[in-house]
Amino acid sequence: MPSFAKSSWLTGFSGGIPISDQIPVIHKGKLYIAVYQPNHGLWVFDIYEAKAHNLGGADTGASPRGSGHLIDFRKKGSTLIARYLIRSDVDVLKVKKIELNLDELTANVTDEASYTLTLASGNSLLTDEGVLLSPRLALIPEDDGAHIHYFDPETGSDETFDTGFDGYHPRPSHKVIIKRTDIELLLGRHYSGDNHRVLSVYGKSITDLGFSTGGGSPRPHIGAMCKIGNKFFIPATSGGVVDADNDIAILDEDWSRLATIDLGGVTGWTSNDPAPGFVILGRLSNGNFAALLAVGNNSENKATVVRLYYLELASETAESPFSVVSSSLLFEETDDLENSEAGEYIRWRRSSLQSDYSAIHAVPVVDVYNKMVYFIFSGTNPDSGNNYGYIGYVDISDLDIVEWNEKLWLINY
Repeated sequence: MPSFAKSSWLTGFSGGIPISDQIPVIHKGKLYIAVYQPNHGLWVFDIYEAKAHNLGGADTGASPRGSGHLIDFRKKGSTLIARYLIRSDVDVLKVKKIELNLDELTANVTDEASYTLTLASGNSLLTDEGVLLSPRLALIPEDDGAHIHYFDPETGSDETFDTGFDGYHPRPSHKVIIKRTDIELLLGRHYSGDNHRVLSVYGKSITDLGFSTGGGSPRPHIGAMCKIGNKFFIPATSGGVVDADNDIAILDEDWSRLATIDLGGVTGWTSNDPAPGFVILGRLSNGNFAALLAVGNNSENKATVVRLYYLELASETAESPFSVVSSSLLFEETDDLENSEAGEYIRWRRSSLQSDYSAIHAVPVVDVYNKMVYFIFSGTNPDSGNNYGYIGYVDISDLDIVEWNEKLWLINY
């Protein structure tokens, strides 16, 4: 069975760190994870030494959001160069250029471009609930509105699509299948118990998939896409509603539901919210799947317990595909534990195991050779506003994974 360990509590970074696009980089024998969070600046996590470094560069706009979308990056000698798309104000998007010196752990963060968009029906741009499909196309919804912006970060050109959702804003996601005639992606709506949908990006049409996954609203960002060989498996789930029970559906690339994972059957709780994160790591030698599940006993602002499980899920060809063959509780995060270790309890607990609002690269780093999974966990105390987090380490050396999920950050592969 896998085992779990964590660093000491680190401070300063909020729940936006696990959901913002992360960049793993190996430099002079060290593994770093760099993350830009608009409202807290650039963070560099030293994974082996379990340290967090804030290098500044927070956006100075009136209303920066918590997460950033990675446009591109490259390493040139000892310098990591990256660009992020972020929200600076309710109607302003910026492209941030980051130059990180890995030798000295210093950084220069500058505005490469700034664009003011015209809101069509809502009151602000929801970058956290949008997606960057390519360096030339971001889909950004409006809060409390029906429109999605089709935005080009290189030129600033923008057009809007009216989903017809009225004030129940849409949630385009990174769960994308490219077809011959269009790009299709999993779409949610901010409405409790609602069905999951698919957006045809260029056709600008929406298909109702005809099922929901619980009392929460569809949260299409939760759960990482899975690509193993030539097969895609797509998690779809719900959350964000107090006292709601939610499950995780697994879809194929034609958006057909292959199975539903009953979270209550794993936890024993009547209220289950997978907002903290879910990933399939890969396929085991017996044909089953290895997965990690972070689940709360209520919605993010109410959950008093978050658990980390290892799940073995049945093969897609089994009589009951993706059913839970076995589950192992690796760790339990509670108010009491946090109070004893950090001095405060936290809420909005999220991990870079593709949690709610996660950007496409907010996934764990998997060392394939050494069989270790690294992720970042954090949350906020709602009374003080203080932020806490740690680096999580999952030892999977006793798992015989023969095919890896190509949608994760794989190193030593």
